[in-house]
Amino acid sequence: DPVAGSWVADADRWQSIFVDASGGNGLLGQVDGRTGADVTAWLAARDPAWREQVRWVAIDMSSVYKSAVTASGLLPNAALVVDLFHVVQLANKMVGDVRRRVTLQRYGRRGRATDLEYTIKGLLVRGQERLSERARRKLLVALADLGDGGRQIGTAWRAKEKLRDLVKLSPNQTGLAPTRHQIATALEALYMFCATVGASVPEIVTLAETISRWRAEITRAVATGYSNAAAESVNRLVKLVYRTGYGFTNVTNQQRRSRYAASRSTRPVWLSAAGRRNATGHDAAEAIPVPAIASVRGAGRHRDGLLGQAEGRPSPTVTTEWTRPVAA
Repeated sequence: DPVAGSWVADADRWQSIFVDASGGNGLLGQVDGRTGADVTAWLAARDPAWREQVRWVAIDMSSVYKSAVTASGLLPNAALVVDLFHVVQLANKMVGDVRRRVTLQRYGRRGRATDLEYTIKGLLVRGQERLSERARRKLLVALADLGDGGRQIGTAWRAKEKLRDLVKLSPNQTGLAPTRHQIATALEALYMFCATVGASVPEIVTLAETISRWRAEITRAVATGYSNAAAESVNRLVKLVYRTGYGFTNVTNQQRRSRYAASRSTRPVWLSAAGRRNATGHDAAEAIPVPAIASVRGAGRHRDGLLGQAEGRPSPTVTTEWTRPVAA
């Protein structure tokens, strides 16, 4: 649909992004809180015409988020999809749960760096295709030496890879939309493995049941490639800005810093020739010049360089062809 909307949510807050016909973001809203009532109230306050144009809702695997979308009836034309990152994250957590349980049963304590199970901790969450021959050999030898515990860990790792085979069909990774037969085949292979080889591992059974409850939303995500990565990225940047704002008491300026950091990729007008002329007051070349920056160590000797120590000012300045001097 050339005029489509997407609504994304993560573990911290809800965000809505309306994509207009030109591809720009027409609306970005946030709802503090994690309850369905907060989301329903926010949706009810939106324009009904906007709600009708929302086609996809990408969420984490949360029943609260799901009920807020499906039970409220405020997004009548929206289809629910699950972010595939959180699907793989759930599988990696399952492998870690099996490894910790095996360690507890074997030693009666938490894992230590010298334990054989702990030495392969990083390899178990790495993709099978990303393992070198040396890493693969180390993983298989360690699983064989662990006996029955290694068999359970290895089975959990294989179940995780079966789920990744389904996720890897996404057009975000292949560049092509998968067919329904491909998705059904990968999903069936996962269920068959969990019901046969993995039936003796309780964590694998729990994973299969969770995937079965969310199979419609997961298959839509695999077929379309939609995710809430945009909301995750914005929230991560906002958190980083707030963590570095030690002693920052002005809330308005803190919000400005967050918006500035989160909108860097959506400010192409600032990089245009017209934008630079308005900012600097003189003509600028079409190509953005790359400033040559002198060494800070040599700033005292080369005062005529781009980076130098000004008279009476403790901080150096950086200048380019089209920017004003900025305190470094």
